[in-house]
Amino acid sequence: MKLFNLSFLSALILVGCTATPNKDGSTTIKLNVPGLSQSAIQPQSNPQTAVVQSTANQSVNLSTAIGTPIAQTNLAGIFSKHPWDGSAASYFPKVAITVTDFSHPDCWVADAVIWWSATKSENVNNFNVCANKSLGAAINGAAVLHQFMGQSQIFNHTGNLRTTGPKPPQFAINTAEQRPQGFVDFAQQLIAETGWQAGPAEVSMWIVNFNKASR
Repeated sequence: MKLFNLSFLSALILVGCTATPNKDGSTTIKLNVPGLSQSAIQPQSNPQTAVVQSTANQSVNLSTAIGTPIAQTNLAGIFSKHPWDGSAASYFPKVAITVTDFSHPDCWVADAVIWWSATKSENVNNFNVCANKSLGAAINGAAVLHQFMGQSQIFNHTGNLRTTGPKPPQFAINTAEQRPQGFVDFAQQLIAETGWQAGPAEVSMWIVNFNKASR
């Protein structure tokens, strides 16, 4: 509890606040948050809650304004719903991701091709992945991200030629390409949303390329 109080006090100092005594004995605390207008903060009994709620509302508005949230597509939990069972048949589905817009650091837009088999595919276009920058998400996603980026395929691949499938490239990530700022947040959230997990010695989800678009 003491640690929480110290953290909260530090946060108040960073954003700036003023405390005004009221006649009824209570105290009114006003926060001065850079980049956040006072009109965006609705009166609340807990000033900290007001800031969190305002930030959350801004994130929700952003995620719904740019493409379709990935949670509303067939990519949501796709690997959790179709886990690898040890057989070659369960090497599918495979997912090829093409990032079409990474101009905003928090929400990226992408297209995907889901391969349900070597001959059956499904396009998922213009969906967004909005980063979860909480400490818990970062810690939980770091190990799985390392596994995702380490995917490689020995046989039946396209080598360095990166296509949308059905054959994956040799590596899930183009190791020779510079990744845009915000890639780690995007990839961790993509993994969390799709339920990807390490399985067979096959590349089951890969990044085709990054195509930056203007908004």
